[in-house]
Formats: sequence, C-alpha cells, structure tokens
Amino acid sequence: MARRRRRRAFGGRPELRLAYGARARPLGRAILELLPPPPPPGTICPACRGAAAGCLACRRWAHLLRADDPVAYRRLVTRAVCAVQQAPDAPPPPRYTPGNAGHSQAQLVRETTKWIVADRSCKTTNVLCNGIREGGLSKHASNLVSSSSWDILLHRVGDLLMCYILRHSSVFLPVKKSDYLQVTGVPLNIVLQKRMSTSTPARNKQSRSIKDKCPTCYAWRNAQMTPNISGGNPVSSSKAEFYSSDNAQKVDALPSSGTCDAVGIIKPKCSGDGCNCSNCFTQKPRKRKRLYSWQRRSKQKQVCYEDRSTELSKLNKSNQATEVKNQRHSLQPTADNTFLGANNGNNFPQIKEPGNVPVLSSRKSPSSVLDIMPSQGLSCGYSTPGDQSTRPQVGLSSYLQLFFNIFFYLQSGPVCFNCLMLNASKCVSVDSPIRRHGIFYNKRVSKNVFHRNNFTSKRKGTDGLFVIKRIFGIKECCINFFHCNCDGSPTRNSNCLCHWLLQQVKNLIRNSKRCQYKKLFVKHCSAKSKVAEDGFPSDNVANEGSIQHSMGGKSAYSDGSFAQLEAYSTHQQVVSFVWAVLTRIIPQPLLGNPSSQRSLRLNIWKFIRLRRFETFQVTDCIGELKVSYYSWLSKIGYTSCSCFVPMRKYTEVSSGMEEQRQNNLLRCWISWLFSDIVIPLINTYFYVTERETKRYDVFYYPKSVWRNLTSNAIASLNAQSFRTLCGTSRRAIRHLYRSSTVRFLPKTKDMRPLVNFKAQSKDVILSKCHLVIKKVRDENPEMFGSSVFDYDSIYKNLSSFISSVRTQLKELKVYIVVADVSKAFDCVNHDMLLKIMDDVLKGDEYVLRKCKKVVYSRSKNAVYRFDSNVSVSNGNSSHDFSIQPSSSGGILVDQGTASTIRKEDLQRVLFEQVKCNILKIAQNFYLQQVGIAQGNKLSPNLCSLYYGHLENSVLLNVLHDGKINSGEAISAPEYLLMRFIDDFMFISFSKTHSLNFFNRLRRGFVYYNSYMNDRKYGFNFNVGSSEHCHNRLYKGDDGVAFIPWSGLLINCENLEIQADYTRYSDIKIMSTITVNMHSSMKDLSSKLSHYMRPKCHPIFYDSNINSPGTVRLNIYQAFLLCAMKFHCYIRNLPYSSMSKPEVLHIIKSTFRYMHSLIISCMQGVELQSNVRPVLKLRRKETTWLGLSAYIRVLQKKQSCHRDLLALLIAEVGGYGCMDRDSDSLRYAVDDSHSSMFWRFRY
Repeated sequence: MARRRRRRAFGGRPELRLAYGARARPLGRAILELLPPPPPPGTICPACRGAAAGCLACRRWAHLLRADDPVAYRRLVTRAVCAVQQAPDAPPPPRYTPGNAGHSQAQLVRETTKWIVADRSCKTTNVLCNGIREGGLSKHASNLVSSSSWDILLHRVGDLLMCYILRHSSVFLPVKKSDYLQVTGVPLNIVLQKRMSTSTPARNKQSRSIKDKCPTCYAWRNAQMTPNISGGNPVSSSKAEFYSSDNAQKVDALPSSGTCDAVGIIKPKCSGDGCNCSNCFTQKPRKRKRLYSWQRRSKQKQVCYEDRSTELSKLNKSNQATEVKNQRHSLQPTADNTFLGANNGNNFPQIKEPGNVPVLSSRKSPSSVLDIMPSQGLSCGYSTPGDQSTRPQVGLSSYLQLFFNIFFYLQSGPVCFNCLMLNASKCVSVDSPIRRHGIFYNKRVSKNVFHRNNFTSKRKGTDGLFVIKRIFGIKECCINFFHCNCDGSPTRNSNCLCHWLLQQVKNLIRNSKRCQYKKLFVKHCSAKSKVAEDGFPSDNVANEGSIQHSMGGKSAYSDGSFAQLEAYSTHQQVVSFVWAVLTRIIPQPLLGNPSSQRSLRLNIWKFIRLRRFETFQVTDCIGELKVSYYSWLSKIGYTSCSCFVPMRKYTEVSSGMEEQRQNNLLRCWISWLFSDIVIPLINTYFYVTERETKRYDVFYYPKSVWRNLTSNAIASLNAQSFRTLCGTSRRAIRHLYRSSTVRFLPKTKDMRPLVNFKAQSKDVILSKCHLVIKKVRDENPEMFGSSVFDYDSIYKNLSSFISSVRTQLKELKVYIVVADVSKAFDCVNHDMLLKIMDDVLKGDEYVLRKCKKVVYSRSKNAVYRFDSNVSVSNGNSSHDFSIQPSSSGGILVDQGTASTIRKEDLQRVLFEQVKCNILKIAQNFYLQQVGIAQGNKLSPNLCSLYYGHLENSVLLNVLHDGKINSGEAISAPEYLLMRFIDDFMFISFSKTHSLNFFNRLRRGFVYYNSYMNDRKYGFNFNVGSSEHCHNRLYKGDDGVAFIPWSGLLINCENLEIQADYTRYSDIKIMSTITVNMHSSMKDLSSKLSHYMRPKCHPIFYDSNINSPGTVRLNIYQAFLLCAMKFHCYIRNLPYSSMSKPEVLHIIKSTFRYMHSLIISCMQGVELQSNVRPVLKLRRKETTWLGLSAYIRVLQKKQSCHRDLLALLIAEVGGYGCMDRDSDSLRYAVDDSHSSMFWRFRY
C-alpha cells in the first residue's frame, strides 16, 4: 500500500510562521477551529436544531464555502491568514449561534473599535484602532474588513464569532502576489520585536573587540584568580585582586593612594559611591584613556631601540641577593595589567609592605617575579638540564597550575622565533574568502603597483619586520617579547632562520621596486595580438572563438570607434603576466620547490577564470600545496625550538599541533600572496568587467585599451544627447542636484552606459512620487495605452483575447507584427513628457499612509523592519486608499499615520529627474539634454506613459481606420495590441489592418522623436519592399514558425506560447551560472530549484491557451535547460562528496518542486484575477518528462555521468513506455520540436 503523504502545514509567508508558528492558518480553517466538535451522525445539531439549511457547526466547509460564491470571498476565506491568540492572552471562544442581529459588517467593526478603545484593561494595541487615538485621520484597516466579502462571512459565522476574531486574532489579507496586509490584532513588528536577532553591526562590533586583542595579553588582563607561588592551595577569589588596565594608576603613586591587605596585595582607596576601582562590585564602564601622540611615539621608539638583553642582565645582577632572601617568604604578586603588558625593560620604584616584606619589586626582571632566571626563559639559545632544576615547585591544582604557568612563563622572558611564529600568528581559516570584489570596475591609473601599506610601514623607508607582521598577522605586543641571541653576539649565526627570512623579505621589497612591470605587461599582454594595425580585429582572433558579427556584409565595427572591444587579454595571458611578476619579485626560496610553483600557478589560473559572482576561499588558494614544499616553513616547529623544552612540563602538546600550526603559516603566506600581490597587480594594469552578451564571464581589458573605449563612448554620448558642464553652471548644478555615477558595459558593437542611482534610492519624495504614478496607472490604465508590465498582464490580455476569438483561430489566418523602438529612453522629449504628466496628475494633493514592512531573510536568518509608504489616496478622499506594494514580498502593518504631498512637489521632482539628469563620468559632469535616465525608479512608468500617449494620439486612429477623429461609430476591433515599455506586438486577422500598422511604424513619429529599430522587426506575412527590415521570424526543424517577443515565442498559426531560449544560442551555458566551489546537497538542490522557477508561469501551462502537447513540451524544454546547467555546475566542482543516489534524489525533488510550483502559480492567478486557468497535467507525467530530459542531455556527456545515467534509466524504466500511450508526451520528447537546444554549447 502506498504511503500517504502528509499535508504540508500552511503558514503564509515565513514572517508569519516565525511569529505564530502553527497558529498561522487560513481564515476559514481558523474559524472552524473555534467551533466545538461536530455532533455525531444521526443526532440533531444543538445550534440549528436540525434545520434543513444546516449551520456552520454541523456542515462546516459546506456551509462556509459554496459553489456560487464570488472570487473575492473565496480568496478571503482560503488565502487570508489568521492567527488566534493563545489562552492566557485571550478568553475562550464564545458559543456559536447561527445568524446575526441584523447589523452590517461596517456597524459591527465600528462598535468593536469603540469597545477596544474604551477598554482600559487592554494593554496591547490593535491594528484595527490605529489612527483613532490620534484623531482618526483615516480608517484604512476598518474599511478593508468592512467589504462585501466580510458581509458574507458575517452572515455565515455570526456576530459573536466575528467580534471574537476582530478582537483576539491577527488577520492578514493577501495584497498582490506575495504581500500581506495586517488588518487586525497586535502589530507584527511588535510581536517579532523580541524574536529579532541581534543587529549585524552589534555582532560585528562585539566580535571585532575580542578579535583585535592578542590572546596572550587578553588572557592576562581578564584573569580573575592569582596563583599562590609558595603555598599549596589556590588563592580564593575574594583575595585575588587584579587591577584593570582601564582603571590602573601609576605604580609610583600606589603607596600614597592605596592600602595593603594581609597578604600584601595593594588595594587603592575607594572614594565612595561611583568609584571606578576594581574593589567595588558596582563598577561603571569607562572608556580607555589613550595616550597623547607624542607619548605613543616615545613609547614606540623605546620599544624598538631598547636593548632588552642588556637590560635584563643588569636587572638580574642587581636583584640576585633580593631573590635569595625572598624565597623564604610566601609571596602573592599582583597581576597589574600595566606591569604585565610593559615587560620591555621599564623601571619602576620598589614597593614594600609595612612588615619589610617586599611585595612587588619593579627593579627585578619580569622573570624574577616567579623566581625564574632569564636563562630559563624563552630564547634562541640552548638550555641545559641544570637550569630546569632551579625552578621552584609550585603547589597549585593541576588546572590552575597549567593555566598560569603557561602565561607567566611566556611573559617572563624573551621568545624565540619559532615560538613567535607558531603561537602568535593569526589564525586563517580554510573557509576565509579572498576579497576579489575590488578588482572590478577600477578605472584609476596609478604609477605604484603596490599600495604603501603593503610593503612599507608608516615610518620612512622599508621595513622587513613590518612585512612579516603583515603576512603572518603578528601583533606588536607579541613582537615586544621576541629576542634573538644573534643580535647580541659579535658574529651572526648563518643558520638563524629569523635573519634569513628577514633578508628574504627585504629582497622581496627591493625587487618590487626594481621590477620592470611595463615591459612584462607588454610582453605577455600585448594588444597587437588581438587588434591588427588597421584597428580591426585580426583573423586569428575570429578563429580562436571571438565572434565578429556582421550585418549585410559590413563589418560590425564599421565606424572604427569601438574596434578594440575584442582587444581584451585572455585568461592565459593574465596568468602569464602575473606569474612573470611573481617570479621576479619573490625570492626563489619563498616560492618553494617546482611542485609548489606548478600548483601555485594552477591556483592563480583558477582565480583568474572565476565568473562575476563566484567566490574564492583560502582552501582554493592552497589547492595541492603542502608545507613540505617550502623548506623554510618546514624548519619552523617545536622540535627545533629550544625554549619550548622547559615548557613541556606545563603544556600538553598533541602530535598534530605542530602540523596544524605549520599549515596555518602556509595559509597566512598564500592568502597574503593573493590579497597583497596578485589582486593589486590585476587592479593596476587591467579593467575587469563583464560583457552584455557573455553574461557572467569576466574579461580583462588593459587600462590603455579601456581608456580608448570609454573616450569613444563619451564622445558618442556628447554627440547624441549629452552636454559637458563646465564653469559656474557645473558648480551650481552640483550643489543643487545630485549626480549619478556611470560605468560602461561592453556590448557586441558598442558600449552601454550603466547609471548607478544608489544615491537617489533613499530619497523619500522620489519614493512618494513613484507611488503616486503607480496609483494613476492602476486607476487610469487607458492613459498608458496598451502597456503591460509583467507576465501576469500579458497572460491576462492574451487569455481573454484567445477566449473571444477561439472559433476564428481554426478558420482564419493570424497576422502578427512585432517592432521595437530604437533607443526608447534616449529619445524622449522632455517638454512633451512634462506636459503629459501635468495632464495626468489631476489631484491637487495626495495622501500616503505609512506602513511598517516586515521582511524575513532566510539566508541571513534575520528579520528586518523599515518604513514604507504603500497606500495612496487623493486629497479629497481620505478613505479611498489603493495598495501599492513593492516587488519584494513582506508583511505590511498600518501605523495609523499619513503624510501629504502636493502636486507642486511632484512636479518639482519630475522636473529634476527629467530636465536635470546629471551623470558623473570620471571627473567630469554631463547633463542629459534629450531622453531620460535608464535605470531610474520612475523611468519605466514615464516611458510607458510617453508611448501610451503616442498610441492614443496617433496609433489608435490608424487602428480604427480614422473613425475616432471623424466621430463615426466604432465597433469592437478584433485585434490585440500589447507593448512592454518599447516592444510592440500586434495580432489581427486582417492582413490590410496589420500592413497599415506596420507601415505606420516604419515611418516613425517625428513629433515624439521616436523611430523603430530596423533590425528588430518580426512579421509572418509579406510586407512588400522590406530590404532594410530584418525579420526575426524563427523556424525550427519541425517547420513551425514563431515570432520572439519579450522572452516568449508566439506560434504564428494558433497563438500558442512557448519560452524563448534562442538567446542561449550565442553564449555558453557555463557563463549563465554561478558555481559554489564547495557545494553541498542543499546548495545543489536550491540551485536546481532556482533554475526551474522562472519557467513556472501559468502562461506556459494553461490549457486554455496551449494544447496538451505544447504544455508538456514547455515542461520538457525547461528540464532540458536545467539538465544542461546541472552538467556545467557538476563539472565546475573541484571535488564532490555526493554519491550518485543522493544526486538522483536531488534531481527527483526538483521534479516535485516544479509540479507543486506550477499548481501554486495557477491558484494564485485564479484568486488575483478573473482568469480561470486550467491545468491538465499529472505529477507522474512531470516526473517522466524530467527523467527523459536529463537522460537526453547527459547521454552526450556519458564519460562524466555514466553511473548517474544508469540510475536515471533504471528510474524511468519503472514508469513504463508512457510515450507510446500518450500522443502529447510523444510530441513533447520529439527532438525536432526542441532543435534549438542541440546547438547550445554546454
């Protein structure tokens, strides 16, 4: 028996599931949960007493939802989300009684609102009452719960249940796609206030404060107990006192400002309440006092130039007698943070206890505090076994003895080079990313290849020690403990690793200054290999795969201004140049043996060939590199460290610790090599960008080539519609208006300017203007002509047209015309557009209600709340609000406040956006004289309105044969006209009608400065002389003709819709994906689901538009593309730990996901509009089509997927030969209907 699938819990959006959990359910189900259990069969219902019509208590869903209910009511019951409050916060639900007392829903809402406001025991706010206490500006939420659908619901649930729902539940109404609006209950932003995660800046600040401190010093300064050196018991926490570094006083002032306890601990005097000393339990936080700059410089010089070895020897000789005397006393030293951190030979006066017991002698060396001679400390010399016998026996518990002896020992004397490198280097994780985003779009030209901070410190001249500290992340406090015996000896040891590495780093710095970078760049990345002497691409480039498009036998670079678009450096050339520089500036021993050099060059090549949004981690930089490849890294270890031998008694070093820390040193070295040498080198000599026709592939243009390309692009802009601002006008406009930065994107034949409007995205008035225009668009769609803005609008218009002419489709021929406006945004007339907007804005002022939008980010696991003006009404109607949600989904919570914007303010904003569009290119400012900026928030609506006015003024008269101006009666035309911003599509059953429309478009519109693009026409009939018009008609191997339009393929015979995949024929499938090099099963599953999501719109699967064969063909082609992307994704993974059965499970889950998503999209369209889509597709057919598509694609790559193919064939065999029994399935898997896919490169 087949296992029954569990029904997935409904929760709406993730924000609702996060706030309410399982309590978030559809409104109808929530209402039924408030009712008592239904009566047993055969008994009389106590609520209706056996009435023939029944009631909600006995009939349940049959009483709540009926066959003749309107769509709006069904949407309210099934799509609205309701979360009833739990028992402590709400009383039990009332007893259900059918019928009501004759009140309408509006009266009931009004009385309930007054009841909530007057109830003083209610401590929580209700969205239903927002704005009432402030004077009742508008009752937006009250109006939404008083509609006709709520009236129907009131008559079916009764007064008592309706009042209970309004008072003790949170109701969220669906608003256009994935937005919900809360109308009752406690505001969601208040509910999630305690659940919100810590803000990102606070987490970063906290982690940064801990990260910036050295582990050794941080452990010292945050210790809470002090060991008793001579006693056998640990000191209690009440006696262990430490001075905080923030509150520490000068040591020479301690005797006069503090007292001593019985054991000799000096405690400063407390001044009473508010004391900041460490003795008080109520300690107040205080900012760290920073020294003056001259004090910091003096201290730094003292650290750098003081001879520590000489000072330590003098201190030990002077205090030798005192140490013998002090061995008889029980000492308990204070761990003053100032003293512990200042073991650089600083002298302090001796502090004595009244009983002539020396407490802390600052004239001793730091090692004398623990009675350890300097020869027993960490040094580069050799220690004898006799030295270890002089160490006193410390009678502490094992844990405290291990902890404190390690850190006292490290602080007690100089540290050798091996210990410094192994213990004080930064910890570099293998998952740490290499920040490569800085190499993109860098136009600055610098004479210096490397930044000053890469190789030199702030002091004058080069500093090898500074570079070592930068490479391995060694902090200054740890450098102060380091000392090498070679510095004090008259002859330097030739085998000293410290001085050898320091000399190699100095050689690296010297080579970086002497290297001939330009000569190496010209040698390895010469542009002559790409461009011939006449300025045009050479024949060798075209043969290597660089496509040179030509139209009508002419060269693609006919003007010669953009002839260097193909003069980019290949990935191999860039790698060759980078490697040539590395071998000349980095000494040979630091690069390792030949095996390491081959592996390093391979890793650099992997870094260079990454696509735009792919990441590169330290483990990718390491690759096959090993510590054994570098002899100098192999010598750094505990085995060759003499100062670590005395510490083996106090530390437990595992066998793999030395290997782990050596690998960490290798990660430090390689990550620095990529971050501070490879990336700055690329950043200096290349402009890195992607191309419009190559999707995510990255191209490396030499800076000189890119300078010429941008100069030609700027000259082309000046010749078209821009003017350079100079003199006083430039300074004045710079202060009055904002400028937007511009970068250029290479196309096939020219450059596209991309404007960054990030500075204007936070403009509040601009956002309000955008909402007002969207309201005008929804209320007056006729002003925008035949504009469509998404697939939903296209689907709605096309479905209604096909349903009205279904009989004529079988008898008459369809004539289709497709055209595109040439440079639609750049040819808009400013004065004409402003005049149109003045006619559109009819109200004197507009009122916008403020809402709080709650959005949950699943990837970041955080909830974000921000203000959003989403509802607009005219000034004369404060209750007529229309919701204008954004494209991204979320929960909208009405705040009960409103703001007003006048028509004059809207006109001023429009004038600035249209007339004063200033672009900043390099260091110059340019004013756009003709056209509007593409990419601005207002541009799509303004452009649609502009061409909508063109349709209403010119094209509408042509389509109706001039009857509009003559005043004759106009019959309903049998044609369909749609326009997606600037792309026209005209469908008619009359050839004369279609030919007149085509000829009118070819003539252009001089008054509107608009002309069609001759290379983007599409028509399926003879238009006469069309030698200058390029027809984009597409025919496959099956001979069926299609016309592409806005990502769709329109069948010229029956108007069936397919997805347009022809754009993949000129690019590689590999360039359209982003690969995570360390993917898991979850990553692969999300990627495959993401590939399927765009092709799940009902326009492809509605049986009212497409035949059963076309519906299944659309599913099959979607899986074909997904299988190609799957192959490219798997092939790019360096290694994969996923087994073939796991991969098969992921693929099958993709089939289930697509079928469920199609059903969900169908239901969403049905509830949001009057269109009733029909889906005639079984889940079994979807799975079979997906398996067939994967097998068909992977059979061409059998060497890579032999085992997976065997599993797929075995899986599809369990479904039998379904194509033999179904003509639609056999039609779908026929290769002739998907002939374009076999020309794709994957």
